[in-house]
Amino acid sequence: MEISADWTEPLEHLYNAVGKPELWPAALDSLCKTLNAHSALIYTPCPQLLDMPHFWSSKYAPETIKDYLENFVLEDPYNAAAASRDLFKTGVVVTGEDLVPMSHLKKTRFFNAFLIKHNQGQLLGALPFGLENTHDLPPVVLSFYRPMNQVAYSEIETNQLNKLLPHIQRAWLLHGQIEKCKTLNNALTGALNQLSHGVLILSPEGSMRFANASAKHFLSNIYLAELKKQKSNMIGLPTCLLDVISIAARKKISCKKVMLNQTEEWFIVAASLEQLPHLQAHAESDDIVVWLTKNEQQRKTSADLITELFNLTLSEGKVLELLLKNQAPQEIAVVLDVKITTVRTHLAALLAKTNSKRQQDLIRMAAAFEFIDIKH
Repeated sequence: MEISADWTEPLEHLYNAVGKPELWPAALDSLCKTLNAHSALIYTPCPQLLDMPHFWSSKYAPETIKDYLENFVLEDPYNAAAASRDLFKTGVVVTGEDLVPMSHLKKTRFFNAFLIKHNQGQLLGALPFGLENTHDLPPVVLSFYRPMNQVAYSEIETNQLNKLLPHIQRAWLLHGQIEKCKTLNNALTGALNQLSHGVLILSPEGSMRFANASAKHFLSNIYLAELKKQKSNMIGLPTCLLDVISIAARKKISCKKVMLNQTEEWFIVAASLEQLPHLQAHAESDDIVVWLTKNEQQRKTSADLITELFNLTLSEGKVLELLLKNQAPQEIAVVLDVKITTVRTHLAALLAKTNSKRQQDLIRMAAAFEFIDIKH
């Protein structure tokens, strides 16, 4: 099946909702639009539903959940059919007709007293995470509904949802990981969401701690590229990120270049938090900071990248640029028309901010930024 450009919108909404509970309704609305559904609900199928993470689209009436739990949860023929056929497994996508033929469904009290009342005539369901999953998450069900007077979901919508499911799984998994780090997110969101480049904070194992708005945009774009190329439906982080964090976990700065859609060039830089003193107060010492920037001018140098990553001042960046051109402090002072003591002050700040002990450490660090050769 050919992937439409319209898929950009649901992916953008999905990844924007990561760590932002208030944005999940918009994400579900976007999925509804893509699948031509009226409403949607994502939830954990258990009596404690109201105490578990769950979200619904703007057209889904939340009182439906209460009515279901209080009066119909034990006589839901969809659940009974799924359980009897062992369908509570990660990745399953089914229509209501697959589970219970409409001719049988119409004979039940569930249909006549619940589905008609809440106008949920047609069902398309998926299990982003089943009863047993490698991420130790509680089971998660995603349901899409159409009114009684609309046609049943077809193979077209089933195939579309199968294609989108890995991204729904990723977004839900990353959302849960970030929700566990609310203190970190509260501390960083205001400051880092306004940056023009993306910032991710990850555990060495790849669990998401924090992602600002630009980083989510990058993830959305790289996953959309993956979707268009119909790559494997792995739930984890993209390979380009795993590559750099594996190097950064060994206390080395790593830099890669990713080309998206043959038009957008992005730089990915990863470093352990130990190498970024200005961020150490906000996360665990073994966490990995990943910095993402779109190279719109195609002219970023090692000095540019280090300046942005370590939040150097304009003057410190100029000193660094000349230092990387093998100019001595005395020569730098002449070029910049400043005193040698001023240059030494900037050099001291450079060493402190980059956690370097000597000028040679800075030069070795800059060399890491020359190896930017990954294509996506």
